[in-house]
Amino acid sequence: AATGDEIWRVSRDEKSQYSSPIIWQNSQRNELIIGGMVYRSYDPDTGSLLWQLDMEKGRSSATPLAEGDRLYVGTEFRNRGGADDGGGFLFAIKPGGSGDLSLNADETDSEFVRWKLARSGIQMSSPVICQGHLYLLERRSGTVHCIDAATGEKVYQKRIPGARALWASPWVQGGKVFCVDTSGTTFVLAGGPTFELVGKNEVDELTWSTPAIANESLFFRTATRLLCIKDAAK
Repeated sequence: AATGDEIWRVSRDEKSQYSSPIIWQNSQRNELIIGGMVYRSYDPDTGSLLWQLDMEKGRSSATPLAEGDRLYVGTEFRNRGGADDGGGFLFAIKPGGSGDLSLNADETDSEFVRWKLARSGIQMSSPVICQGHLYLLERRSGTVHCIDAATGEKVYQKRIPGARALWASPWVQGGKVFCVDTSGTTFVLAGGPTFELVGKNEVDELTWSTPAIANESLFFRTATRLLCIKDAAK
């Protein structure tokens, strides 16, 4: 980063995918996590492959989520007659793995895969975790899936009343989950195992992008404007 010199380069056997890479800082090491129909972990210092996991196809759109010693990865279920038909699984990964972590079709866990959930609901939006639960959004139906982060059990699957398509990723603050639909409406959900819509805030402009949070402000990008929203008292 200081000089711009290239340190390593690794060729990837993947077609186009949309999820962003992350650094997973777990108790054993740092890992560079890259999405695709095969998820891969690399040593960020050397580019050496640490492990890989076959996602059983699907489209890799959502960015992986890491919290401590748990990594959550998934691909969107596809059923359009294409080469990527399949997927829709969400995996919880434990640190320390090496080689091929892929599961057989009848397996749901292994030494380094804590659990595997079919038809998880993961699509375009990246998942978030709040009060021990994962939240995943379906982009066209306005549906939220709540999953127990420890066990992989689906706690509920509910359509958010009044929500249109959900392309932006949610965020978490104060024990609540904030979800923005394409009309610019932010739906505020209670965190935890019970579905509860606790608030709704309307901007009424076409919105696709995920808001950014910095300096106690919410930067909200619509199709025509950039808005900064904050507590007036601050």
